[in-house]
Amino acid sequence: MVQDRRLGFKAKNRFGSLIHAYQLIDYCPKNKFANADAKRKTSLKRKAFLATFFAELHRLGVTVRFDFWTRHYLVNNKFTAQFYMLQCLKAKAGKLQWILRQRRKSGLDLIIAARMKGAEEIHDYVLLRDVAASDRLNGTGADVERLGAVSFQTVGELASALEDVIRAA
Repeated sequence: MVQDRRLGFKAKNRFGSLIHAYQLIDYCPKNKFANADAKRKTSLKRKAFLATFFAELHRLGVTVRFDFWTRHYLVNNKFTAQFYMLQCLKAKAGKLQWILRQRRKSGLDLIIAARMKGAEEIHDYVLLRDVAASDRLNGTGADVERLGAVSFQTVGELASALEDVIRAA
């Protein structure tokens, strides 16, 4: 099989995805695409979450733009923020646990996360302020408050809380 970086792009345009092209010829890569379906579902959920969240922020008069240089979002040109979709893991004693692994260390003003239950259902939304982010942030259920985070059940509640943070600054 010829390895070509352009193959994925061409396959996506022609077949919808590289994985779907592989399925059409009954080829199943062993490791590389083992969790691709879950990643795709999470990615689609993230896009839907961001669209809804940004629309709600816009309704409240809050501006958000992506800074490609820093790879962060700028909220009202004051705060740096990053958005994450956190997968749920089972911790010891059956507790639910969400782990945030950052690709690079950085000082962020805000981390906004949707904590997932599986690949499709959102458990809740979390807002962390004044984050001196390390490689990993662990949180199990009630322990999230220990991290200085606030949990919300709806995107509207999350957007309103973010608006309050911005107006207080």
